[in-house]
Amino acid sequence: MKQLIALLPLSLALVGSAFTQDKPTGPFGFTKGMTREQVIQQVGKEAVKKNTSGQPDVLVVTTAPIPNHVFESYLLTISPTHGLLKLSAIGADVATGDTGSELMSQFDTVVAAISSKYGEAQTFNTCTGNDTECDNSQFFMMTLHDKNRNVAAFWSLEKKDMHLNGVVNIMASANYSTMNAGYVRVSYEFEGFDEYADKKKAEQDKSY
Repeated sequence: MKQLIALLPLSLALVGSAFTQDKPTGPFGFTKGMTREQVIQQVGKEAVKKNTSGQPDVLVVTTAPIPNHVFESYLLTISPTHGLLKLSAIGADVATGDTGSELMSQFDTVVAAISSKYGEAQTFNTCTGNDTECDNSQFFMMTLHDKNRNVAAFWSLEKKDMHLNGVVNIMASANYSTMNAGYVRVSYEFEGFDEYADKKKAEQDKSY
């Protein structure tokens, strides 16, 4: 099952944005600072999925203002005061063999497309399993399943003048679904997300 991880900063690896309904901007047409109501108005009530994440600030929808056929759903972290602060696009399953070549092709295509807009990424394909698993391509999907392999790309837009559409960090990853299928996930963090996540963690920590 594809987990709904929406509140963790990508770095573990504000208000006031104008929202123009007929000219959406930002990744997949989602704009930093959008409210829950504005998102639903754009995608339609029928696109809203039941939230099973246990995170009240998360909205899950099956389409986007500018949808992409690679992705089947979008997880939006929407602060009650600051609006949309994080977006995660969950890819449809890609049929693949033991070597994961079809999944990696999809991952490389997504990374290239994002890089054409946001600049070159830092990419990783690391394996911490034994030599037999890590050195033989036929064990690629098995190492993903066992969480011994990490396939990811990161874009860190550290300078303010690099924050295209308010995006601060981006992460893309290749993920396991079954031994014969995987999917690509892409997450975008907007300005203000780190502060939001820190505040949520501090509130949670008070319970101890």
